[in-house]
Amino acid sequence: LWELFYKLRFVYTYIAPWQITWGSAFHAFAQPFAVP
Repeated sequence: LWELFYKLRFVYTYIAPWQITWGSAFHAFAQPFAVP
């Protein structure tokens, strides 16, 4: 599960420059799940 999360994190970071609005929304959605 964490491997998948980190892969998605990598993809999110990779696409962030040209998907900043969608990325921000996804980050806001994913933030609670990022807390251990």
